Amino acid sequence: SSAGTGSVVVSNTLATGTTTASVYGIRDAASTTINPSVRLIQFNRIGSVTTNATNTTNAVSIYGIAKTNTASPWNVRNNLIGSQTQAGSIQASSAATANAQYVAGIYYSGTDGIITIENDTIANLVNNTTNATDNAGRVHGVYTSLNRNTITSNIIRDLYSSSQNGAIGVNASVVGISASPTGTASSQLINRNLIYNLRNTSTVNASVRVAGLVYSGPLTGSQEISRNFI
Repeated sequence: SSAGTGSVVVSNTLATGTTTASVYGIRDAASTTINPSVRLIQFNRIGSVTTNATNTTNAVSIYGIAKTNTASPWNVRNNLIGSQTQAGSIQASSAATANAQYVAGIYYSGTDGIITIENDTIANLVNNTTNATDNAGRVHGVYTSLNRNTITSNIIRDLYSSSQNGAIGVNASVVGISASPTGTASSQLINRNLIYNLRNTSTVNASVRVAGLVYSGPLTGSQEISRNFI
């Protein structure tokens, strides 16, 4: 739901030990490659989700829509992840002082797949970690490490973190769109996206970074990043 907060609450109740758990709104874990016109995730509303941990050293990450298995063509369109109006609609509330805690609207980690992310709204995502380790606490509107990405006409706003993570680039504490392809044949079209109101609220580390859009990949091939409003 995109209304209210905490309609779904997931708690890590382990009192001791070092643990990291994850919660997914939609998780595509299929191991087969199929026609991209078939693998379509659209018109979903994912929100009012809170995670916490009894032991505040532990982490519970949240992924709105994620691909977690064999790379394959993926179309993600016209989804609402978070809320247009409700602050903290999706929030990882543990301080996660000893474990990495991540929050991402749309997440795809791989190299060889093809992804189209279009006309999605990602808003009011919060990561309350205070972890001081670089790369250990992040909020990403969109994260992809694929070689071929089309990310266009999305609204990404109101992303917040209290992380003390001082990393730069794709590992920064708050990033609107992160694209980090590694292949020499990569192809990017990232345009017409609206990204605003990204904030790190930490008062401890003055070196935290916030980035609207990060591209970290080859300069060869077809790479177009244009007409984004940040």
